[in-house]
Amino acid sequence: MATIETRAELITIVVAMFDAAPGVAVLSDLTAASDAGNSNTAIAASLANSAEFKSIFPTFLANSEFVGKLVDQMVGNLVVAAEKDAIKTILTAEMNAGATRVDVVLTAVAALKAIPETDSVWGNAAAAFNNKVEVATFHTVEKQQATTSLADLQEVLATIDNTEASVTSAKSEITGDAEAGQSLSLTGNQDTLTGGAGNDTFTAGAAQDGNGTLINTLQGVDVLDGGAGTDTINITLTGGAVVAPSMSNIENVTVRVTNAADSLSLSGASGVTNVTVANSTVASTAATGTVSGVAGAALTVKNQSNAVSFDGSTGSALTLTFDTVGSSSARTAIDLGKATAAKATSATITANNAHVNVDSTAADVFTSATVAATGSNTIDFTDSAATLTSLTVSGAGSLKTSNVDLTKVATLTAGDGGVTFKGGSAATSFSATTGSGKDSLTVAGTNLKSVDTGAGNDSVTVSSALAATSTVTLGAGDDTITLQAAPSAGATITAGDGTDTIGLALADYTTVSGYSSTNLAKISGFEVLSITDALTAAVNVSKLSGITSFQTVGATGAQTVSGLGANASVTLNGDIVTNNGALTLTMTDATGSSDVLNLTLNHKAALASNSNTAVTSTVAVAGVETLNVNTGVTSTTAGATNVKATYTLALGATATSLATLDVNGSQAVSFTSNAALTKLATVDASDNTGGVTIDASAATAAAAALTITGSATAANTLTGGAKGDTLIGGSKGDTLTGGAGADTLTGGAGNDIFAYTAANQSNLIALDTITDFSANTFGNGTNGAAGTGATTTVASRTGDVLSFDVAAAQVTAGALVSVQSNASDAQTFLQNTAANGTANQVGVALDSSSNRLYVDWDSDGTADSVIVLTGVTTIDAAAILLV
Repeated sequence: MATIETRAELITIVVAMFDAAPGVAVLSDLTAASDAGNSNTAIAASLANSAEFKSIFPTFLANSEFVGKLVDQMVGNLVVAAEKDAIKTILTAEMNAGATRVDVVLTAVAALKAIPETDSVWGNAAAAFNNKVEVATFHTVEKQQATTSLADLQEVLATIDNTEASVTSAKSEITGDAEAGQSLSLTGNQDTLTGGAGNDTFTAGAAQDGNGTLINTLQGVDVLDGGAGTDTINITLTGGAVVAPSMSNIENVTVRVTNAADSLSLSGASGVTNVTVANSTVASTAATGTVSGVAGAALTVKNQSNAVSFDGSTGSALTLTFDTVGSSSARTAIDLGKATAAKATSATITANNAHVNVDSTAADVFTSATVAATGSNTIDFTDSAATLTSLTVSGAGSLKTSNVDLTKVATLTAGDGGVTFKGGSAATSFSATTGSGKDSLTVAGTNLKSVDTGAGNDSVTVSSALAATSTVTLGAGDDTITLQAAPSAGATITAGDGTDTIGLALADYTTVSGYSSTNLAKISGFEVLSITDALTAAVNVSKLSGITSFQTVGATGAQTVSGLGANASVTLNGDIVTNNGALTLTMTDATGSSDVLNLTLNHKAALASNSNTAVTSTVAVAGVETLNVNTGVTSTTAGATNVKATYTLALGATATSLATLDVNGSQAVSFTSNAALTKLATVDASDNTGGVTIDASAATAAAAALTITGSATAANTLTGGAKGDTLIGGSKGDTLTGGAGADTLTGGAGNDIFAYTAANQSNLIALDTITDFSANTFGNGTNGAAGTGATTTVASRTGDVLSFDVAAAQVTAGALVSVQSNASDAQTFLQNTAANGTANQVGVALDSSSNRLYVDWDSDGTADSVIVLTGVTTIDAAAILLV
């Protein structure tokens, strides 16, 4: 007959391979096979050949896929991803070297069984696996359940985790002995209540006495016994007194306080395993704590925004649960030692959308903390900042601890939820490993052994010089490392996939630039160099291999940034008003015909609400054909809103290759071209949302014809050059000036102004076309009648106007407008107006057959300007603005 030990080994193999109890029939077959002389390895091989095993692990799985699925099945989410990945790599390598699936299963089982449940990394997984084996044994051996289907046998273990409560609950489910619990309510008198064999619930709410005053139903004279089962008492306290009842065998105590001085003493209680404070309406100020005498109980705070305090915690390891507590801007104070410090040196914390400050009257002294996080969480280890040496974070949620500098932490391990951490500066040696979440670490460099941030868009700030032996590895994602001091020569800093940024002050970058090629090669994988202070000297970004782009807060004086790569990005992110020196941006190779440079301007300073700051940025970009400009603004003043900036972009005369200027971003931009930009053919600001002023009037006849497109959503002022240009407005009221040449103007929606500053800007030789003219009908006459021209009140206009910069006498006399059926009659009208009309009146005639508008600027009877208004067959003086 198989020994008890052999039977236990067989059950363990089944749990590992199937995540299920074996059931009587299967276990009988397995022990019979063992009695017949088959080894456990042979029996496992037989199980691996079964249809049930192949339904979980199909034969087509690659070695790495099989290993990944097996490890995940055995340990779940109780181990951080980085640790699991390391084991998966080892086991996969064994299979690739010839180990069978059974070999790997037995290796994994032996390894997990050998780990103590107190292990800080794998202990929870070991405990959960041991618990599954215990319940599987109870199901099949003690209760001899005849369950046969794989799904039902897996269901036996489905709720098992690393807690003893899950074992108790599963066993109750198996036996069917879980008696329905009683509901027992306390009164305002002395109560002596005893529960039964089930999971009983005692209710001790507030009640009214004969005078209508709220009183506690839980009193010091009460005697409560939960009996068997897992029992709960729900308590509401009022009146501000300390209540110390006699309780036994009631495992779960939940307390709600409504008076700041309310306090529950458990000094007369035994058998309490969990204490919860939930839904309190006031912050506790009781001198003895919200709950005292908690002994070895686990502590929970739930649905709570008010301060909570405990006292009398005696266990060396403390289990804490914070569930929906506080907010990121108002963390809830948790006091673990109101009178006497908690004895625990290790804390196992479950946090769900919890924001707490663990700050005890008698300071706690945790040396290690493990946090399982869901949602967004903040934990300030205020007391343990000087004692905490190990922090482990798991789960899909994020955790922020950086409000407190955890100086003694030597080991940080985090999963995939993302961690924000500051600390390690006083540790002898510091190491950190994080998962695929978005991590932000602030650490010292002098004692840093290693940091590995895994995947995700991570940020690492190193507050002192990295040692020559330090290693920082940034995984996949767009990562940033900021070095607040030059690293020692020999430090290894490696970035992974993504667009990665390394930041240093200018002096520190100068120091690094002087390192040997061997040491410079140890800083690799970065695409962006960030100079964290203002440029006061030239910078060659190519000193670090792979750098193609650059950012800084601005420049003091004229400076040069060289070594930029193809399609480089340059960002000015700081006080550009103060640091407004001209920048010359030079690419390593700008000899091609399609070189692109991306320029981001973000003025960042202490700006007031509703302010609009003028910012000038002067940039030289020789050899670049396409310049993409993006704008933004950031106020460092807390609470500032509606902050704006208006940028003036100046390009030097060296930008002779520039063919396309693309203006994006949220802020207003003004750009004036110069005569040297003869190749500039396209200015596109359609994606800008702040509005643009584009002035290309300096463009000569030798320059390319321009297509200028303004913001699609904000008002623009667009001016063309000497060629036949195309100007396109947006949805607001734009001002378009074509300049010389036969221009095509499109105002878009909004009440636009088509401005002419000289008569020869549109004539029969160089004829402008306005493609979408929709005439204003609100004039300067009585009650908005057409009168002698458009109203000067912009808000009253109902459509577009044509603006003519005529002499003062003509402005005074106004315009006389007529619609004629042909060009001859239109010109005759101009002659008659000059001869017979009001002196200096500007004659305007529309030939409805050709949509041509004839304008006599100087009132001499001759058409000085001719403009095509596409589709327009009627017009009056309200569409004419004389300025």
